[in-house]
Amino acid sequence: MNKSELKDGSLIDFVLVFLRQGNKVWLAFKPPGGKIGAGCWNGYGGRFEPEKDLSLEHTAYRETLEEAEVRLQLTKLEKAGVIDFHIHTSDGGVAICRVHIYQVWGWDDVPQETATMRTPTFFETAAACKLPNIMPADKLWWPMVLCQGKKIRGQVSLTLDQQGYHGQPEFLEVENFDPSLEPLVT
Repeated sequence: MNKSELKDGSLIDFVLVFLRQGNKVWLAFKPPGGKIGAGCWNGYGGRFEPEKDLSLEHTAYRETLEEAEVRLQLTKLEKAGVIDFHIHTSDGGVAICRVHIYQVWGWDDVPQETATMRTPTFFETAAACKLPNIMPADKLWWPMVLCQGKKIRGQVSLTLDQQGYHGQPEFLEVENFDPSLEPLVT
């Protein structure tokens, strides 16, 4: 999604998937451009599209297949977090990107480079959390999820360039996720 598509008052659901093996994680580099997270290392994911996706898990499968040419084993998919990113828009408002974070412990194939995600690399989780080219907020919550195995609920208010914050980001450890956080599928 391009940053220019964000409009005041919108709530858009996304998924972010981390391919895990033990204490390692596959990440890829999002090439520079207008997309959210461009120029940064990240997991795989994208926007929930109700006309295509039956669930967030289906979005995780579809996006990982598109971005890494990997077929997830959905029975090995675990929800690890939900973070609301309040993003200040070019029209002066605020849009919310609700990111549903998953870790998957089983998949088929080896992650491949694609046009949207480059240089797939297998990192030790501790090293991944210290990479210089990750989104600023990721430096705060990746250790909780990737290194400590916590489930989290968070809220971050980002500046228009997404490199700074309005107020302090908040991340809380949770046991379960409120079903009302799931998008409605008709």
